Amino acid sequence: MARLKIEAWDTFKLAVPMMIGQVSVHLTQVIDAAMIGRVGVNELAAAAFASNFYMLFLMSGFGISVALSVHIAGAFGKGETAEQRDYLAAGIISLIAFGLCLACGMHFVLPLADMMGQPEVVLLHARSYLLLLGWSTAPVLVMAGLKGACESINKPWFPMLYTIGVLPLNAFLNWVLIYGNLGFPAMGLDGAGIATLLSRVVMIIWLWRDLGKQQFFGKPFSLFELLSRGFKKSWELLKMGVATGLQITFEVASFNGAAIMMGWIGAAALAAHQIAINLVGLIFMIPLALSFAVSIRVGQALGSNNREKARDIGLANAGVTFWLMTLSATAIWIFKDPLVAIFIGRDVADAAVVLEAGALFLSIAALFQIGDGLNIILMGFLRGYRDVQVPTIISFFVFWCLGLPMAFFLAFGGDSISETMPDVFRDAAKWGVGLGGVGIWIALAIVLFLSASVMAIRARVTVRRSNSINEIP
Repeated sequence: MARLKIEAWDTFKLAVPMMIGQVSVHLTQVIDAAMIGRVGVNELAAAAFASNFYMLFLMSGFGISVALSVHIAGAFGKGETAEQRDYLAAGIISLIAFGLCLACGMHFVLPLADMMGQPEVVLLHARSYLLLLGWSTAPVLVMAGLKGACESINKPWFPMLYTIGVLPLNAFLNWVLIYGNLGFPAMGLDGAGIATLLSRVVMIIWLWRDLGKQQFFGKPFSLFELLSRGFKKSWELLKMGVATGLQITFEVASFNGAAIMMGWIGAAALAAHQIAINLVGLIFMIPLALSFAVSIRVGQALGSNNREKARDIGLANAGVTFWLMTLSATAIWIFKDPLVAIFIGRDVADAAVVLEAGALFLSIAALFQIGDGLNIILMGFLRGYRDVQVPTIISFFVFWCLGLPMAFFLAFGGDSISETMPDVFRDAAKWGVGLGGVGIWIALAIVLFLSASVMAIRARVTVRRSNSINEIP
């Protein structure tokens, strides 16, 4: 117990600035949603659909930044400074390339968005917003990579300051561009997209300049050195990054699929879903940051050939996460009504429907907080062991093969079949339970607990195998 307390405290110290940074990043979306909600329900629903559709592609890129932090942590544990620099260069090149490809690709996937069966008024607002989000991909991914790199060498406070610093800029640009202040035209949802793009560009320029001054990884890269070093470790980084990205994508896709199905129910249901997701997502940043800290510390421990320490880190932080998420579940249950009211003006059309549905969704969200937190912590622990292939398969099976079909059949059925639902799903929907949006959230709760249980079994197997074969990943 004494060892576990030490490991929990050491991980928590590393995770605190990471938590603040993750919450700050997510607050950008929360602020956008709260300010867009003052414009109208349709605009908020469009933001929900566009954000969820975009995140389905973005999450695969975040896998590279997570892999980057794990590899740098391992090199840091071994004391290999040149190897850290090689991984950083590979990460920057890979993240920029992915971001630019995604930005260009968003122009070609717009027809796919139109096929999702959303109300036309939602799609009307969402199309241009999607393109603006696409062009903000490269700066946000590079920011995530640099942030993870600093955290991997125990410098988490440095990038945190920049993620906090960009919040007031984003809010100010929203105020100017969404509502049309300081002589600018009122641009609504497009204004929020432009504000997000501009604030992310400023953030990465600001961080990159100051990171060069600090020289945590040696002197600043020249363009030639960045390119020459960038290809040394690229394949090794991408092997883990792609698998990790798919793992994250499968989980996120279940929530994105839930948002699409909410759109089949109606704009008010989708707006309520977006409010609940934003609030739950804000709390989720805490165990997410803790999972990143667990990955880094496990990677450092294995890099220094200390398996017992790696195991203790995982066990201690699973316990911490259990109590943190129990506390968050209690807070959500008590304050669900006033929390939802922050996001929607009472004079907006359908406000009462959105407020009631949002509070109901949050009640269900309170029930799955523990499963959600433990699932992400265990995934972080396994990434520290560089065990990503099998957890990716687990995530695919649980979230896509079980979660999405379960959400569909619990939500639709009987008279609850939507007019906007694609024809291919109509016959199957007749056999459903017909619980509406509540059914979707119940399915999410079930699959999160199921995934956490299977990941716990996988973590036990991975630790035993690593100890028995006397091999460090």
